[in-house]
Amino acid sequence: MSYWDTYRSSRIGRRRALALGGSAAIGAGLLAACGGESTDDGGQSKQVTQPEDTTAQAKRGGTQRWAIDEDTAHFDIFLQNSPLTSFKNHLHSKFLRMKPGYKGPQEFLEVEGDAAESWEYAPDLMQLTLKLRPNAKWHNKPPVNGRAFDSSDVMASWDRFRRMGLLRAAYSNEVNADAPILSMTAPDGRTIVIKLKEPTIYMLHVLANPLNGHFGLLPKEADNGYDVRRGIIGLGPYVMESYEQSSGMVWKRNPDYWEKDTPYFDTIEVPIITEYATGLSQFRAGALPYFDVRSHDILATKKDIPELLMYERPTPAAFPGSGIAFGWQPHGQSPYRDERVRQAVSMAIDRDLYLDVLGDREAYEREGFTIDTMWTSAGLRGGPFWLDPKGSEFGANAKYYKHDIAEAKRLMAAAATLTASTSFLTSGRSTGRASRKSRTT
Repeated sequence: MSYWDTYRSSRIGRRRALALGGSAAIGAGLLAACGGESTDDGGQSKQVTQPEDTTAQAKRGGTQRWAIDEDTAHFDIFLQNSPLTSFKNHLHSKFLRMKPGYKGPQEFLEVEGDAAESWEYAPDLMQLTLKLRPNAKWHNKPPVNGRAFDSSDVMASWDRFRRMGLLRAAYSNEVNADAPILSMTAPDGRTIVIKLKEPTIYMLHVLANPLNGHFGLLPKEADNGYDVRRGIIGLGPYVMESYEQSSGMVWKRNPDYWEKDTPYFDTIEVPIITEYATGLSQFRAGALPYFDVRSHDILATKKDIPELLMYERPTPAAFPGSGIAFGWQPHGQSPYRDERVRQAVSMAIDRDLYLDVLGDREAYEREGFTIDTMWTSAGLRGGPFWLDPKGSEFGANAKYYKHDIAEAKRLMAAAATLTASTSFLTSGRSTGRASRKSRTT
C-alpha cells in the first residue's frame, strides 16, 4: 500500500480526516483534526499543515472506521472486486508490496518483501527465486485454523490463477505466448522459482501490484474447504470477523501477523454508505474519521470545522487520473482506427477547464492555495517515465493535447471524407459486379 494508506491507518485514522476529491490531476489536500504546524512558505495558505511523524507517541488499540460506497459481489481476489481494492491489502498478502514512503508519497515503483522475505534474479535474469517468510501464518479461521504458510499454498494459488484469474493472460505463458512466466515451481517448503520467457524489467512490480485481478496468495484449501467468494482467509494484518451485505464489515487485528509492530488499531469497521450526502453528514458529525469529500465541499467543511488541519499532497499521489481508452471493434467498425479521429477527440478536450471546474481550482486559489496541475498523457502520470505534454521534451505530438476546436473539426472532416470515399468505392464495386452478372445472364 502507499505511504498515505499507511499514514491514514496508523496516524490520521485516530482523527477526523478527509481527502480532496475531484479532478484527475490537480494538487490535493488531506484534512485532520489535530497535530502539525501551519506554514506560509511560497505564498501557500496558512491553513496548510506540515506533516509530522508521531509514531513514537502512537499506542496500540482503539477502533477505526472507513466507509465504502457500494457493496461487493464477492471476495475473490483473482476477479474484479472494485469496492475492496483499496482495502484488501489489510486482509491479504502478496509476494511483494509497494514500499511505503516517509512523510510523502512512495518512491516510484520501489518494492519490499511481503509474504516473501527476499528474492534474487539469476545472472541471466531468466529466473527469479523467492524465499517465503518462515513466520507467516494464515488467519485462524476454519478450515485453515492459523497454520503456517508454505510453498504448497503458492502452487495451489498459481494453479487456480492460471485457470480462472482475471489477468492470467498477463502472467502465464501457457495462456498467452507473450506473457512472461513460463513456470512456477517449489523446490522446498520455503522456496519459489519463477522461470521467465525473457528478462522482464517489470516482474517485481507485477508481483507487488495491489489491485484485484492480479496474482495473490490464497490457502490451498481455497474452493476445497471454504468458499473464496463468500469469505476471506489471508495472511494480512487484519482478519475479517463479520460481514453483513449492504451494511458493512468488521475486521480484527491479526495477532499472528508476521510484522509484530503493526497494525495499531485493534478493530476496523467498514460501513457501506451508498449516498454521498449521508457519508458527508456522518463525517461532519464525527461518526467517520475519514471520508472522500468532494473538492467543492472541502473549503466549506474546513470553515465549519476549524479544528481540521489540511495537509498537502503531491499531484501524482493525490489522484489516479482520468484518461480516454479508444475501442477497437472488429472488421474496421471502430472510427478510432483512424488516428485523426483520436487526435481530434484529444484536441476537443479543454484540459485546463476540466481541472478548473471539477477541481474547483479558482476557489482554492482565492483562499491562498497554490494548486499544481498536470495533464494526463498517453504514458504514466508522474514518475521518471512521464513526459509532460506541455513540456519541450514531449515532441511534435504535444500539439494534439492542446485545446483546438478548429483543428479538431478539420481532422474529423478529413477522416469523414476518406470514410465516405471508401464507402462509395465499395458500393461501386458491388454495383459493377451486379451489373456484369446481369448482362451475362
